[in-house]
Amino acid sequence: MKKLFAVFTVFTMTLFLAVFPVLQHGHAEAPEAQETVDDPGQAAFLSIKTRAENGDIAAMAMLGSFYMHGQHTQQDHEQAEIWLRRAAGQGHIEAQGTLGLLYAAIPFSEYEKAYFWLSVAADRGDMNAAVLRDRLSGYFTEEELAAIMEQVANWTPDSPAAAVPDTSPETSETETPAE
Repeated sequence: MKKLFAVFTVFTMTLFLAVFPVLQHGHAEAPEAQETVDDPGQAAFLSIKTRAENGDIAAMAMLGSFYMHGQHTQQDHEQAEIWLRRAAGQGHIEAQGTLGLLYAAIPFSEYEKAYFWLSVAADRGDMNAAVLRDRLSGYFTEEELAAIMEQVANWTPDSPAAAVPDTSPETSETETPAE
């Protein structure tokens, strides 16, 4: 009886492991398309990356954070910016705050962009972003703050204004900053 129970348990677990990806994603991957990954962190990274590439906004934010902190991958601030901007531009509050933090930090030190994204996140309820934004306010004149806050007021997810603002004098007020 114990032997039969052991065989049944192994069979059930094998079946579960074979069916679980289908239940989770709605389809099975071809065996040759599956990557063999021994590190669970790397497997999580690859899963998040696939979801982000397929348009999952929360996965985009998480992938950007992974790149920003070098978690489960090499630290890459350019990739962090790309993925965080995609998620932030679509309205993901945590990505907006994290993008603001990224712009405030070295190697970027782009305080106008940092203040913009921290303000967007703060206006949507992110209290940590509000604290960081307020700390940055001393870097600006009243006129600069007013110009940034006007851009924040006009920002909407998925709009051309969702691009990171450029408050430099070279950019006219009707020009949308390049992504």
